[in-house]
Amino acid sequence: MNLLLHICCACCLCAPLGELRREGFKVTGLFYNPNIHPFLEFRKRLKALRVFQETDPIPVIYCEDYGIKEYLKNVNYEGNDRCADCYAMRLRFVAAFSKKNGFDAFTSTMLFSVYQNHEQLKTLFRAGITKSFPKDHVIFYQHDHGDTFYIVITGKVKITLLNEDGKEIVLSLLKEGDFFGEMSLMDDETRSVSAVCVENTTLFLFTRNQFHKLISNYPGLLTKIFTEICSRLRHANKKIESLAFLDVCGRTIQLLQQLKLEQGEKTNAGIEISHAPTHKEIASMVGASRETITRIIKVLKDNNTLVSYKGRKVILREHANNLLI
Repeated sequence: MNLLLHICCACCLCAPLGELRREGFKVTGLFYNPNIHPFLEFRKRLKALRVFQETDPIPVIYCEDYGIKEYLKNVNYEGNDRCADCYAMRLRFVAAFSKKNGFDAFTSTMLFSVYQNHEQLKTLFRAGITKSFPKDHVIFYQHDHGDTFYIVITGKVKITLLNEDGKEIVLSLLKEGDFFGEMSLMDDETRSVSAVCVENTTLFLFTRNQFHKLISNYPGLLTKIFTEICSRLRHANKKIESLAFLDVCGRTIQLLQQLKLEQGEKTNAGIEISHAPTHKEIASMVGASRETITRIIKVLKDNNTLVSYKGRKVILREHANNLLI
């Protein structure tokens, strides 16, 4: 059986590696630890693992990015349980990597470390189940009864509203690490939106009872959920404002600005958004037709605000802080 072993450090690798091999597992290591700070300690752990490989050539996949931005984004500093945030952040990544790369199972050396909360780790490992869904699969419909909380492991999910004529408005696109379905578990009302897979997607599912048990044991997770709900409400307020006061061009430009801030990465060609929505998806998000969006995109290309827009890859001019037509 091919096993992906998350490695927190070389010291914690020695004993579990030998035991896993004796049990017949073919082990591949994964170094992913964006929570390790300061940077000097992070580099020491990388170096120690490479020294370990000189005596035991275990194959290891290295994620060498320091990860300070991801760490700060995921950890709740006002809560009393930052360990749960760090565990969840790492296990979520390892689960997604394992699924995407065809491993039969995954585990972590953190379960061996004397410095970790093993019961908390086991709770997070066992709290829910993983399910995969094909592109265009409807996870739930608006007004369905809700008894499940979802976390996106791989893929992408759109949250939508449909009117009686079948016209779709996309409220948000959720990616790896995002969650949804929490409202019905808290207020016991029906689903207020529909959720659909934009591409082949793997989700981590909690039932109502599992969800309430988890937040009871680790209240810091509830604080994180409330923080995300507040962020979504602010986003919804901005969306309502744009629908009321901006025309289609303005709404499209505002969406591109948002994508640039959330997903943009600096390249030689400009600011690249590698998983951008299609013209049709943008139309659903801003309340317009696909043909109208195509015309707007052409104008933005003509005035050099957009360098290119091919498929799901968008490149914006680097200094287009205020996109203008």
